[in-house]
Amino acid sequence: MRLSVRARTVLSLLTVILLTTVGLLVGGAGPAAAHNTLVSTDPPTGAVLDVAPTLASFLFDKAVPLDTASVQLIDATGVRTDLDGLAHGPAGDTELVAPLPPLASGEVTLRWRLVGPDGHPLTDRVTFTLLPPPPATTIAAAVGAATSPPTSATPTTSALPPADAASEAEPTVPGLVRWLLRLASYVAIMALIGIVLADGLVWPGAIRHPRLAAALSRATIAVIVLGALQLLVMASDIAAGVPGLGDLEVAGRTPAGGALVLRLLLGACAGVLLRSTGDVHPETRWSVLSLLGLGLLGTWAFAGHAASQRWPHVGVSLDVLHHLAAALWIGSLAVVGFVATDAVGPAELTRVFRRLSRWAAVAVVGLVATGLAQSVRLVGGPSHLFGTGHGRYLVLKLLVLAGMLAMANANRRQVHARLASIEHTPAAVGTLRRGILSEVALGVVIIGVTAAMVVAPPGTSL
Repeated sequence: MRLSVRARTVLSLLTVILLTTVGLLVGGAGPAAAHNTLVSTDPPTGAVLDVAPTLASFLFDKAVPLDTASVQLIDATGVRTDLDGLAHGPAGDTELVAPLPPLASGEVTLRWRLVGPDGHPLTDRVTFTLLPPPPATTIAAAVGAATSPPTSATPTTSALPPADAASEAEPTVPGLVRWLLRLASYVAIMALIGIVLADGLVWPGAIRHPRLAAALSRATIAVIVLGALQLLVMASDIAAGVPGLGDLEVAGRTPAGGALVLRLLLGACAGVLLRSTGDVHPETRWSVLSLLGLGLLGTWAFAGHAASQRWPHVGVSLDVLHHLAAALWIGSLAVVGFVATDAVGPAELTRVFRRLSRWAAVAVVGLVATGLAQSVRLVGGPSHLFGTGHGRYLVLKLLVLAGMLAMANANRRQVHARLASIEHTPAAVGTLRRGILSEVALGVVIIGVTAAMVVAPPGTSL
């Protein structure tokens, strides 16, 4: 079988990624950043103290980025105070220390917050109780306070109005909104790459069809807009409220935020390339769009678990391959099912369907192989498969994928039998369209589960 120029380009790109992955496996990858975990605190949670502490420390198992960290104090009356002067402690960059203002007796809560390397906001509380001083001590303290000059060593704080515990525990942006943004962004990236791959490998000239050209343009705009919104959400996590320009700058310096900034730039480049239809050779435009698509998949990997868990370089390569295979399969199905079945004649549709079958088989092999490798990397062990949210989402994804494969196999057999016997009939086209659209529907479910998996900590981070 003689491969087209575009098919050879895709295979060359896949070979480069595969060789890079093998080299990283042989040479070893750097340490994973993973989700940061609180190891211990001073004062410890649940402690009962006679003397008010002047400093609180939080020890984590990974480095703490100071510019994304914040600590809030809630005193016994419910007044909240944002603590200033956060710094790394004697243990190094894994320890966060916060100066404390004078504390009244009663229950005191310290709520810490930071944004992890994968862009997920992390937060928890430490609660301790400060006992009232004995009467003699109270009198002595009152006399000392009356005769001693004021000191300037008190940490600077800004008092906030009291808030009930329920509203305080709410994230800055609801989880459903975060999931929808991830889902829509994922669909936009997959649509852009899927259309480009379908144009080069399955249906030559597809990108010139008005419906697909419009879809490609809308997907590019969506990539940019949704990326900007996700960056704003990350900045709001850092600010613990409405973000400012400084919070956006800090967000852009985090690994996940930097990936989102790169996504905006790549999306803008794709938009410019699509608008310059008369100045660029079609083959050059297709090749550049393919490279931009790989870059967009890379931003998805660097903004999630692929780069934040163990063996991160291997994880990024596997993640790009996995989603490239998904884009080829689901994107080509959608292009053929929604457009090609109405736009081409009988003979061309037969050729398109046969190419779709061949490349779908390649995509399935890639999906299964990279999915298994990522599962070993992220799940960590059988106990985490059903014991964590990420593991349960993975099981659901595998079940839906198995159903999609079974449906695809049945559809291919049925349509191939009709095409082989009578080449092309309206009944065969209808069967083809229904089968493809049912596969696309399952593919959308898989995309939704994948978007949910991004926020669920995998077993290897626990």
